[in-house]
Amino acid sequence: MRTKNILVIFLVLSSTVLMSQQTTSNKLFYSRFEGIIGENIHVTANIIRLFDKISGNYQYRFINEDNKMHFGKTINIDGNVNLENADLKEFGQDTYTFSGILNEESYKGTWKTPDDKELDFNMKAYYPVGTLPFDVFYLHSEDKLVSDNTESPIAEIELTLIFPENKYFQTGIVDSVKHIIAHSFFGKDFYDSNPDSMLTHFETEYFSTYKKQNANWFENGASFNWQ
Repeated sequence: MRTKNILVIFLVLSSTVLMSQQTTSNKLFYSRFEGIIGENIHVTANIIRLFDKISGNYQYRFINEDNKMHFGKTINIDGNVNLENADLKEFGQDTYTFSGILNEESYKGTWKTPDDKELDFNMKAYYPVGTLPFDVFYLHSEDKLVSDNTESPIAEIELTLIFPENKYFQTGIVDSVKHIIAHSFFGKDFYDSNPDSMLTHFETEYFSTYKKQNANWFENGASFNWQ
């Protein structure tokens, strides 16, 4: 059986151990950026970093030769980051579109155009009215079906949750978004104001279900790993 619940607000990947935004803020974060590519291309990007993986999307706009504003489609991107050196590809492409220095407050470097030209870009974290800052919460763990058996099958769980911070000027809006996310991620009957508690609650139920459904199989000489 395979279950991997990932709520996608923009785009989410995953990595290794349970920890919160507060303890790994430089390696686990979401940022909304706005800035300039070249001299006249305005760009907006949503970037999520999960340890050495990054993902998200971006959209750009510019005034064309007819003095009309051109809006590009929203493009999904993903890639890797080493310290602060971040490289991102557009979905389905082999070459990097963005290469530069990334942190929670800025992303600056080189953008490659579809015809292989290179332009400098500079983006800063920005949250205008109508947008929300988010924290990223992550859990990864595993458990044996039979704790004292070295050859026991194993269940593994990996969860990534993006949850809004309490910084919006209308509290009711934040609460509403939190409920929508929690219900989408965990089901309509469950809500907890603490994101870490929600992840560990789901983790406990997952391992409990795994053991209940596989105990008889193991006693009869067969069982399954879950992921």
